[in-house]
Amino acid sequence: MTTSGSDAGVARDPAAGDRPRHMVHRGLVGLGKAVIAASRWLAAFAGVAVGVVVQACRPLTWRRPVRREFMRTMQLAGIGSLATIVVVAILVGFAAVFQALYWEGILGQRDQVGRVVVPLIVRDIGPLLVGLILIGRSGSAVLMELAAIRVGGAYHMLDAQGVDPFLTLVVPRVVGLALSSVCLAIIFVAVSLLSGFVLARALDAVAFSLWQFLDHSLGNLATLDAVVLVLKSTLIGGVIGIVSTMAPLASPTAARDVNTLVPTGFVHSILAILLVSGLVGLVF
Repeated sequence: MTTSGSDAGVARDPAAGDRPRHMVHRGLVGLGKAVIAASRWLAAFAGVAVGVVVQACRPLTWRRPVRREFMRTMQLAGIGSLATIVVVAILVGFAAVFQALYWEGILGQRDQVGRVVVPLIVRDIGPLLVGLILIGRSGSAVLMELAAIRVGGAYHMLDAQGVDPFLTLVVPRVVGLALSSVCLAIIFVAVSLLSGFVLARALDAVAFSLWQFLDHSLGNLATLDAVVLVLKSTLIGGVIGIVSTMAPLASPTAARDVNTLVPTGFVHSILAILLVSGLVGLVF
């Protein structure tokens, strides 16, 4: 009895029917590994966040070495990023506030600046842009600094001397970045509003005074908007600090490859601040 060519081909490859099953199995295995890795990262993130909050509330935590690291972080993140924040705020003020004032003068809608532009800058644009600037200037610097500490052996030296590396290296940096984010966000909002008004007044797009503009704009700023500004900027700064300290201190092998560590921390920080901003926006 003869066998056709198609039957012979099937006989030569008996496992052909199992290939889709193997592909599905490999896909599920990869998905499971990704979910497990993400779950471990989120659990470690939550543990660091809770530890920072608990330790930051203890007066005994703020000894001289911790205070020194805190002030150095404030110098790096707050004062070091101030010029960039002011420049970006001026550009945002020119683009947003001036346009709103210009169309307000044309259309006669005098309440649009307070109802649309000010809450938009206060609740969304300000905290997010400040967070992005902090990631680029301060988060990456903290990450590389801690990576060098981990690789150079200073981390183990602190542990051998009885100094808790978490209190000395993590807590002051996370708290410093959180407070710097709040201060820079407030400065950003103030500079953007004032710069937009100054440009509009210089081009004769508006006729009212600065005090009338402040009363008109800030009068429509609800208390909840100010709460959201402080809360969102604090959480964004804290998240940047946690991500920047988690990555280099996770393991010595991860800390040695700075070329991979920096972009990974950058991406994780951006995803984290976007998630925080979205969650706060949904709640409030």
